[in-house]
Amino acid sequence: MRGPGTALVRQPPVICATLIVGLAAFGVSAVELSVGNIINAPRDLADIEDMESGKVITYVDVTKPSNATGLLQRVEFPWGGCCCALAADVSLYRRRGNSFRAVWHQAVDITGFDNEISFSNPPPIEQGDYIALSMAGKAFCGSPEGENSIVYGDNILALDGLPDEFDLADARVIEKEILGIHGAGTATKQRIGVIPVIATAPGANGASFRTSFRMQNALCAPDFTPDFHLQMKDVPGDSPDTEFSYTLKSGGKVQWDDLMHILGFQSGQEVGAASVDVFAPPGTPLPLFETKMREIRGGTSCVIPIVDTTSPPKYGSPILTANTSGYVLIPSDLAYYDKKRMNIGIRSLDEEVEGRFENIYHTDDPQGGPVFTLPPRTLIQKDWKEFSPTIYPDDFFRVVIYRGSAIVYQSVIDNETNDATFTLILSNGPRQYPSSECPSGS
Repeated sequence: MRGPGTALVRQPPVICATLIVGLAAFGVSAVELSVGNIINAPRDLADIEDMESGKVITYVDVTKPSNATGLLQRVEFPWGGCCCALAADVSLYRRRGNSFRAVWHQAVDITGFDNEISFSNPPPIEQGDYIALSMAGKAFCGSPEGENSIVYGDNILALDGLPDEFDLADARVIEKEILGIHGAGTATKQRIGVIPVIATAPGANGASFRTSFRMQNALCAPDFTPDFHLQMKDVPGDSPDTEFSYTLKSGGKVQWDDLMHILGFQSGQEVGAASVDVFAPPGTPLPLFETKMREIRGGTSCVIPIVDTTSPPKYGSPILTANTSGYVLIPSDLAYYDKKRMNIGIRSLDEEVEGRFENIYHTDDPQGGPVFTLPPRTLIQKDWKEFSPTIYPDDFFRVVIYRGSAIVYQSVIDNETNDATFTLILSNGPRQYPSSECPSGS
């Protein structure tokens, strides 16, 4: 379903050469599809715990999901000793909430220390899929000891046999190990951004919210061919709840007054809140995006920035990664609940997220809410008191991400005027642990 669009705008072609040079200066480049871990120094057989002879075990790597959508063309896995097994199976698993299902299995032969296998019929793979290795015998030959890149992480899931589907509770968790298998291929689509929240939903005091969206492609840029994936609030992600594809011509622009309607719902249907993933071919120059949430009775429009997910997260980024934190200011007038209300939203990316909200005024004895865990590609939004009941208005508080990557935001709404503000919580770098948590002698 396509909404009404604005006529395309084109400029004189004499300007194009200058703009094409400008686009090249941005350093736009192709992205190689990658899933799993490259191991440079695999462990030797002597360091590996013996497994039950002949028993097939499947090991699922949950540290490095696929970075793009495309075709998996080859896998590689070096061994520290030859050979761990004479045959194995490579699999791809897709996760929704705590459930995993296999989307592809392939038997492979292990021939020596350095194994690289190409597939004559490359399987499709989606961004966020996990790679797995199944074999009988010693499966950690490609796994270096003690190389744990995930804080508080559960790095490998182990299961008996070669399951087509399983629940997280059925798997044995192996910590502080990295599975030594890596897949590579051709990326056809990659998530380029996330709109953290949109809504067609009722609010307090008779309010009703809608979300408009517009985008404009650069003059002389290639056609922009995005896929919009809608993920409803509180619904764990896997395949999108709805999906919409569009082609925006070079120099063109389009505006939709109700983005939920464009993404498959009836116009004006109050379906609640959701987030939107925007996928596009890797290396495509990004157009201008503008998303506005408004109260249809006349409240002030609130701009929802799109979060660029193609750039590596860093200090000041709206993507909080493992062992980083960000700060939130609670408005003083939130003490009067009849005046304003504030929600906190968290949207996970391709990994499971674990974190906590803390009161920064208690640095030696942090107070705050319980640790929260969020499945991949999932949006939650709650009243701020549910995350940290010991924090009070006019305080600062901190959100700490222990593992995974997430976008965190706060929205404040005036109950009388329905005016709203939206703020992305930015990374303030590595989380500074209080003195009581520092290692001895530091």
